[in-house]
Amino acid sequence: MRLFSTTILMFFSALTFATSDPVHAYDPLEITFHNSQDQLWDYTFQQQLRNQPNWQAFLAEHGTWYVAFNEEAQKPHRAFGAPIPINGATPLEKAKNFIDNELGSFGLSSDNLELFSSPSTKKHEWLNFHQVHEGVTVLNSKVVIKIANGNVIMFGADAFDNLDVDTTPTLSSFDASAAASADMTNEIVSIEMMGDTKILAIPKYRSHEDHLVYEVMVNTIGEFNIPANYYTILDAHNGTVLYRQNMVSHANCKSDCKKKENEKKGHEKKEVLTMGMPSTADIEGQVVGTVYPLSLISNQEILGMPNMSVTIGGSEYFTDENGNMNFPVNGPINANFELSGLWSHVYTDGVTPDFT
Repeated sequence: MRLFSTTILMFFSALTFATSDPVHAYDPLEITFHNSQDQLWDYTFQQQLRNQPNWQAFLAEHGTWYVAFNEEAQKPHRAFGAPIPINGATPLEKAKNFIDNELGSFGLSSDNLELFSSPSTKKHEWLNFHQVHEGVTVLNSKVVIKIANGNVIMFGADAFDNLDVDTTPTLSSFDASAAASADMTNEIVSIEMMGDTKILAIPKYRSHEDHLVYEVMVNTIGEFNIPANYYTILDAHNGTVLYRQNMVSHANCKSDCKKKENEKKGHEKKEVLTMGMPSTADIEGQVVGTVYPLSLISNQEILGMPNMSVTIGGSEYFTDENGNMNFPVNGPINANFELSGLWSHVYTDGVTPDFT
């Protein structure tokens, strides 16, 4: 039995992009309600919204402030300017007082909002709220208040008036899970319902189309035997899938990656000496790497390299989930280790790093 350990030095942080195919970015199972044309701001309409009495009254009271409006909701998407002092013992009290005292003319009330996060730094505090309509959370709503030194310096009011939706679902959660996976071509592993029903206000031209929806996670195995787990939003009345995104992601290579890689593989590889190791049955060992596990500012760690490609004698093998090897190969023999595997393929300047 041959035992050895191989160390690969790597200094990178993985950034990924969604697709169920590691070569092509397009995923035919993904669905979106976003329309790029609907997201373009119209200068003339923005001016019309700025000239409305509610924004003009806000400017008259608080001086120099700037705003970009959400044209579908017709409320300030982001507004910032001179600090506004607000009463309150805590940031949450200040945010609620600001909403009730300053944003009522935009149709906002703290009674119809729920806090979902409140991050802070040494200088700033953010209070992030979802809109609630008849006790149901509005998914794509967000009211944010930014506070510095006790004063409001920025706010956003992505909330919706005149929501038109029946908040009692027609479909059961069982029916919803079946509808979420009805057109799936992948092998389905599991289906998870994600909490209570929500309201989705789909952006339209200067308006919104409202749906009561279920959130569902459909976990699958795709064509290349790669997991593809789809976050899905579907109508709770008729089962129409309104949004679906694969939450398993891959890094795409540029179009000439394979060409460069093949050119590189044609070059002579440097070999390592076998140091007189005897010929035995299995090759065992572990491939480890010195990596930044979270980001380039985190501490380096030495970790096993799971599912990594190892080519020996023209046959490709993969390490296990801990980077261990146990291959039925007679040695001594050369092996090629490559930064690619079952779930990822790394490119540096169009070429996959490897060594022999």
